[in-house]
Amino acid sequence: MHLSDHSRSQLDEAYVQSLDEGQLRGLSLRLLDDLKEARERLRQNPSNSSRPPSSRAPWDRPSSDEDETDATSPEASTAAQDTNEPPEEPSAEVDSSAQAPAAPSDAPPSGDTDKPKPKRKAGKQPGAPGVGRTQVLKAQATRAHRAEVCAACGEALPADAPSVAYAGFQSVDLVWGDPEQPGLHLQVTDHRLFDTRCACAHQTRARPGEGQVEDPTLQPAALSEWRLVGPGLASLIVALHLRFRMSRRRMREFLHDWLALSVSVGTLDQTLREAAAAVTPLEAELIDAVSASISVVPTVMQCT
Repeated sequence: MHLSDHSRSQLDEAYVQSLDEGQLRGLSLRLLDDLKEARERLRQNPSNSSRPPSSRAPWDRPSSDEDETDATSPEASTAAQDTNEPPEEPSAEVDSSAQAPAAPSDAPPSGDTDKPKPKRKAGKQPGAPGVGRTQVLKAQATRAHRAEVCAACGEALPADAPSVAYAGFQSVDLVWGDPEQPGLHLQVTDHRLFDTRCACAHQTRARPGEGQVEDPTLQPAALSEWRLVGPGLASLIVALHLRFRMSRRRMREFLHDWLALSVSVGTLDQTLREAAAAVTPLEAELIDAVSASISVVPTVMQCT
């Protein structure tokens, strides 16, 4: 999507009338692309996309009672007539000993069992302990993210344009040493996202970079820059898991003992899944490179 919800909420008739012909054409093309993408998302369903069956609308789901007879059929009307007939009177020859035994005297009264139990509200219950990061990280650097182009008129935004920070996040990355400072160390960076005002009075918000997950089996993973684990630290986590065969709990223990970094098992699992989704496009290139190297080996052997 070219325009975010924040940008679309600022568009009105007065703003559109203030644009010139070139800016209006550019805005129309971006809105057309967003409209097409939105319509494609609306047409997605479990049969033509990787969405789960539970995402289907209730009125589109198949009925669970497929064997149930239609109400307008003759069989249904006959069954309705049978149910309306009065029940037959019990025969006098029935033995009185066959009757159901009386309920024991110590059974609880029926009034207590009929009381509905209070429903539990969804989400965190009052008084339950919260779950969050317990380690406070001190940032060594700060990085500002500003939009370079106005989302409405398409004009370039100058560096000195008025802007206000509206959101931010922290990232932890692994920095490799050099001859002057050998070894490995972690670097914590504060990322600040700014809302920049254009000369046309439109405010454009900077957004973290995002990527597309091509493999449907990795669909829960989301490629985005809004992550705690940086690319260098993610490569170390992948190496510990694949190269050294460490479990997620062992990796958590290693990072805590050797790098003084406390991360959860869920963060490590999410990092592995996102790394797999990020390198999926390289799989075809690696297969072609290996195939090409295998085809070259017999030629070299014949020349020798």
